Amino acid sequence: IEEQGGNPEIKPDDIKIGKKEETIKSDVGGRVKFINNKEISAIARAAGAPRDKTSGLYLHINPGDFVDKGDALFTIYSSKNRRLNNAMELADTLKPVKYV
Repeated sequence: IEEQGGNPEIKPDDIKIGKKEETIKSDVGGRVKFINNKEISAIARAAGAPRDKTSGLYLHINPGDFVDKGDALFTIYSSKNRRLNNAMELADTLKPVKYV
């Protein structure tokens, strides 16, 4: 954080997140093969990041993890309903989590 000009003393609880949130869940079970970073980044931008510092995305899984249908994959945060809806639509279209 310090190398990027940020406060190295910041704690996770100090970070404000958007009041609007939706969690994307797995529609199938299996092992996570790949998470497409470019698509994750596009979804976060649709939510308002990086301009809106409260917007972004939290990954609940990593490549190699096993998931069941209905497990949380990632949560999208935004300060605006419109941006959250746009990000949700993009996530549904792109499906950035690939399975084996």
